[in-house]
Formats: sequence, structure tokens, C-alpha cells
Amino acid sequence: MKNRTIFCISAILALTLTALFAQAAGVCSLGLGTKEALYTGDTTTASFVNLYVPPSTGNVTLDLSAAPGISISLGANPHDNLAFGTIASWNLYISSAGTKTITATMINTTDGAVICSNTTTFRVVMYPNLTVSMSDLTTINVNEPANFLVTTNNLGPGNATNVSGVLLSGSGSAISPNTLALAQLDAGTSSSSTHSVTPTACGTGDSISVTVQYHDENGVLSSRLATTSDTFNVVGSDVAFTTVSATPANAIAGNTITFSATILNIGGTTAENVRVTFYVDGTLASTQTIGTIASGATGTVTYAFTAGVGGNHNLTAAVTADHECSSTNNAFPTNGQLPVIFNVSGSLPVCGDAVCNGLETCSSCPGDCGTCPVTGGGGGGGGGGGGGSGVGKTYILILTPEEPIKSLFLRSGDTVKYFWNNVDYSLVFRYVYSDKSKVGISQAKSYKEYTFNENTKYNLNLDDEPKSDLGVTPSLLSLGAGNFTFELLNIPERRPIITLPSPKKKIVTPVNETIQTAPLETEPETVEPVEQEVFSEGVLNFVESLDVKSKTPIWGGVAIALAIVLLGLGAYYLAVRKKE
Repeated sequence: MKNRTIFCISAILALTLTALFAQAAGVCSLGLGTKEALYTGDTTTASFVNLYVPPSTGNVTLDLSAAPGISISLGANPHDNLAFGTIASWNLYISSAGTKTITATMINTTDGAVICSNTTTFRVVMYPNLTVSMSDLTTINVNEPANFLVTTNNLGPGNATNVSGVLLSGSGSAISPNTLALAQLDAGTSSSSTHSVTPTACGTGDSISVTVQYHDENGVLSSRLATTSDTFNVVGSDVAFTTVSATPANAIAGNTITFSATILNIGGTTAENVRVTFYVDGTLASTQTIGTIASGATGTVTYAFTAGVGGNHNLTAAVTADHECSSTNNAFPTNGQLPVIFNVSGSLPVCGDAVCNGLETCSSCPGDCGTCPVTGGGGGGGGGGGGGSGVGKTYILILTPEEPIKSLFLRSGDTVKYFWNNVDYSLVFRYVYSDKSKVGISQAKSYKEYTFNENTKYNLNLDDEPKSDLGVTPSLLSLGAGNFTFELLNIPERRPIITLPSPKKKIVTPVNETIQTAPLETEPETVEPVEQEVFSEGVLNFVESLDVKSKTPIWGGVAIALAIVLLGLGAYYLAVRKKE
């Protein structure tokens, strides 16, 4: 009983509040259906509710005068005798876009007075109609970007807003960019964007799909989607080894072994930038480039390897190319193959290891092979006098202002004699290494030893003058021999010839008389060319000045002065004694 009483009181309060709210809001309402947006060619429902308090009945008329392009397709107008709490409905057909206003008015059937009225304003837009297309991709290379065009068209009649699209690959190929976005695309216009796809595997039937969604001018997401797709084939090269060899299979340390590899392109397109890398016992030996190999063709590459360490060695290789369909067959050995084995007897000589072996001699490496025996003197004249076996040759170096530069090919143990200011200097090239040489420079009262690095110019000061006199530059050095360039640095100035008046004719000889360089008695021995980088003169930018001539000790001058004084005193004594 108590619960029923509470329910009745609550119902009365709810009806009272509803009546008061309805009276405050105009005691009636007019609204449209539940559609998010209205479009031309669409239909909607207008509904009028009689909530007039105190309850009354009236005729309801829907006024469409402010809504051009809106017409009633179903529903009485006016709607007669609409009772309290009931609804009058009309189906409206929309034939044009724009902002529309409709008004519903309820009139008292007794006196014709307006009981209540309500107005609703709404906007009608046109449907956008989007299509999407993309340029055709037929055949593209693997691992190579291929561009394509995506075009979005709005066929109208409405404008599209917030257009967005997604691009997907059927095989997972990378697409960049993989989305598209437009703020608005008006009816009758189109928009294009460029994208690229990079396939990672060869094959047929790879695909790209594009899906575009859009909104109308009211911002309502359209239920229609614009889609398109395209299929294409992915091709590429595929290189593999057919043969790998080392010739000869047995070699002596220091000899050359020729590595050779033949590559077959089993792919469908030309292999580009083909590179072969050789490994000896897993250590990189060299990378050689073949270039291009047509589909179905072969290419060969070789490499001259200098055998060094003795024993059996494994030769392996790897090949790569641009735009390959597969890299599973790029290594040698593979597919049951075995590495190439070659044997080296002995090992390359190392000067300084106390073992005289290989090409080492007493001239090239006396530390290992001992000092060469002296069997003969050097040559004279202007050329190289033949020294005895093992002591090298002797060359007479003559430099003049007219011919200030000479180059000699010298071996370990050779000697170059040079005259400067009536002093005989001997440059003994004791050891010639691959990057430096040991040179001893001697004269009558001194001997000094220097280390001359390759491609470095050394200026020698042979006298007490502040200027350097002789330049020496080693180049193209190899173990035991190299090229040495000598340059006259302190070139004397030529003095003019002055003839003094005299009753007798005098023949005046120039102060500096040109001395011709005598030819070498024997030419330097020829050697096999060494594959080394040739440096231009401009590279030799490091100049080191060396003092060669020894300074006279101060006690020598004191001794001479004392001798002069003693001689003077003796002469004076003799003169006085004779006078007595």
C-alpha cells in the first residue's frame, strides 16, 4: 500500500512538471527524422506533437513556404483535430539543396485562434561521389622503387570533405607514402599524388590496393568507399658461381697464384654491378667488379694473389649484384661444393728475422745474410764503376746549373760519389727497404748515417754555408732497390765576364766553367716493375734539412794560432842573433 501511494505521487509530479515544461517551450514541438544529414533526392519525416496544457484539440498546418525544393509526399495538410498527446506526421521529398525552414501551426477549431506554433531549420546538401584510379604497373625490378600515380575524382554533385586513403601491398612490399589526405575535394574536380612501391621478392601477381573514404559538407562520413587495385610482376637477376679456381694449386712463397671465378646469371634481367669478393682462410683478399651480365650469360673475373704464408689454404668467394631475386646462392662454397684448396711452400722473407731466405741477399738484408765481401773498387769517370760481386756499384754524380737534377736506380750496397767545393762525398745506400732506405754519407773527416723515407725530400748541407746544397728524394722503393732523385739546390750565381784594358790580349775564362757529366760506364740493372703508386713531385711536400759537414773543433783553431805565434817568435830570435 505504501509503495503504491509513493508511485501515484511520483506520477502526478511527473505529469505536472511535463505540463509546465511543455507550456514553457510553446506547448508543442516540430522535428525531423533521425537521419544524420539530408540530401537532394532524399525523403525525411516531419512530426508535430500536441502537448498544449490545458489539453485542447486543433487543426495543424505545415508551412513550406520558406523551404523551396521541399514537398509533402505523404500526410494530410492541414491535419484535422489533433488531440492532446498525439502526433501529426508528413513525409517530405527533397529536390534541392540549401537551408530550409518549415513551420507547423495548430489552430483552435472553435474560434480560429493559434493554439501553438513551432519552426525547424535544417540544411540539405548533395551527395559527393568519389572514384579512385591508379597508373598501371606491369613489370618492375626487385629492390628498386617504382613510381605510380593515384588519382581521386569527385563526380559530384556534392563536395567532399576530409578525404583520406590507405595504400596496401598484397605481398608486403614497401609503399611510400602509404596514405593520402585531402581537406576538401569539390564536385567536378580531381587530385593526384605520386607514390612508390619497392618489392622485396620476385614473382607474379603482386598487387597494390587503394581505399578512399570521405565526408559530405555536413561532415558526415559517407557509407560509400572509393576503391581500386592493380597487379604487376616483379623480376630481377640471380647470379651464382659456376667455377672458382686457384692456379697453380701448388706455389712457392712470393710467387703469384691466379684466382678465377665464373658467374652465371640465371635471373630474368641483366645483372648490374656484379662484384666478386675472394677470401683466403676467411680473410678478405680482394673485391673485383665484373660490371653487367645479361640474362643467361656468364662473366669471369681474375685476381693475382701473392702467396705468402706456407701451408694449405682455403679459397672461398661471394658474389653480389643489384636487383637480385635471391641471394641464397651467392656464396662459394654452397650446395654441396667444397672450398678450393691451394698449397704454398715456404714463406715470404722477412728482413730482420735472422733467417736469410727467399730473395734476401747480403746487399738487400745484411742483417740476415751477413756483410757482403769486398772484392773490388768503384769505377771512376762519369759513370758507375763496377763494384765487385755483393758490394754494389759506384756511380759518379755530376750536377750542373744546366743539368741540376738526375735520377738513379740504386740497389742495396750501391755508392754514389759527389764532389762539392773540392770535397769528395760518398753516399753509401746500405739498405733499401719497401718504404725507406739507410744511407751513410762520408767524407775525409766525418761519417753520418741517415734514414730516408719514401717520397720525402731531404736537403743536405754539405758545407758550412747556411744553404743546403744537395737534395735527395727516394721513390718507388721495393725490397732491395728503388729510384733516387738528386737535385742541385745551391746553384752558384753566374758572374759577368770583365775584360780589363791591357796592351796584350788576354783570354778571360768564365768563373764557373760548365762541367759535362760523363756517361755511366754501365747502366743500372733493370728490375721487374713493381706495382706501386707513383707519386707526383707535388706530393713530396715534406722537406728535411740535414747538416752533413762536421764542424771544425775549436781547439784546432787555437792550435793554429799558437803555431803562428811560435813561428813569429822564432823568426825574431834569429834576426836579433844575426845582428849581434
